Amino acid sequence: MFYPMNAMITIFGTTLLDPPEPQAEHDMKLLGFTADLITWIRSQRYIPIDNLDISRMDSFVSEVIRLGKCAIAAARRERDDIDIIYDST
Repeated sequence: MFYPMNAMITIFGTTLLDPPEPQAEHDMKLLGFTADLITWIRSQRYIPIDNLDISRMDSFVSEVIRLGKCAIAAARRERDDIDIIYDST
């Protein structure tokens, strides 16, 4: 679980550095794949992981995805507001 979580945090950090970039939306899709990977790991009976730990990770990933999407939306709104101001002058 260390590697998917590390990748997820790195992708999230990159998204927060520059949320209006087109790459940020792609990165959110990658985070969705991380959530899918966690779901897959949960379904594997031969991997000894506590279900409570998996549930916490799943909740954490969902929240990071939500926050990333909010950052992207806020950055786009801000960019659009600036564009409107410049277009009206």
